[in-house]
Amino acid sequence: MNLFNFLFSSESVNSLSTEEFQEMIANEKDALLIDVRTQQENKQIRIPNSILIDYYSSNFSSEIEKLDRSKTCLIYCKHGQRSYQACREFKQIGFNKVFNLDGGIVAWKGNVIKG
Repeated sequence: MNLFNFLFSSESVNSLSTEEFQEMIANEKDALLIDVRTQQENKQIRIPNSILIDYYSSNFSSEIEKLDRSKTCLIYCKHGQRSYQACREFKQIGFNKVFNLDGGIVAWKGNVIKG
């Protein structure tokens, strides 16, 4: 498998540093910013304008099915593991532009909403 196919295969996930993630938010105006943590985690701290779709929820798959597959999806969780797995699921159902926040919100250096 060549590098291009590896980077854009349904199995690979592109993880971005907090700086790269911020740049994507700024440059991809129609991007979907998705928090895959629980509602309780989301209430404590979240990135502004993010959509909550709980990865552990029984309706996670049906919720992501409703989203526009042509949009860029920027996905985060607490440390980056859940969002990495969520990215894989997004890619498996046909999303092509999917990016994981490496280190999750714990590593995030941008604006947040608390409480």
